[in-house]
Amino acid sequence: MEGLTSIVILALNIFIVLRIYWWIVVRLMKLKELNIMQPSRVLITVATILAMGISFIIFTFGLSYFMINNYGFRENYIISASDSVPLTKLDMHLFLYFSAATYFSLGYGDFVPSGNIMYLLVFLQTLLGYVTSGLILAYAFDIFIKTTKP
Repeated sequence: MEGLTSIVILALNIFIVLRIYWWIVVRLMKLKELNIMQPSRVLITVATILAMGISFIIFTFGLSYFMINNYGFRENYIISASDSVPLTKLDMHLFLYFSAATYFSLGYGDFVPSGNIMYLLVFLQTLLGYVTSGLILAYAFDIFIKTTKP
């Protein structure tokens, strides 16, 4: 039963993250079609769309870490590096912190994953963070250049 719970959580996580990315892409493509002429408005709109999408992704991964840590496979935990104790059910804010630190970098080392499912989730989130950062910069630069041309 515990293995099935982890697989369901992992599948839901992947579905939600892909859906959020689809939402971001659709919103950005609609923005590109509008051809707004004010560069500052374009950048603020792009930043708002991306901030909402990235926040949802961080929350989704944080919730997945929380669920797998507490209700999934017994070997899959997020462990405090200082005392080697798995986080507890009361530490949801620490799962969100771990998720944000993983998304924007490779983490700080104060919490570490343990177990194959956690390793996979951390790898996917880190990869998404790096890919998204590059795409965000390229897309924002592209919109800015196109809207500032006379």
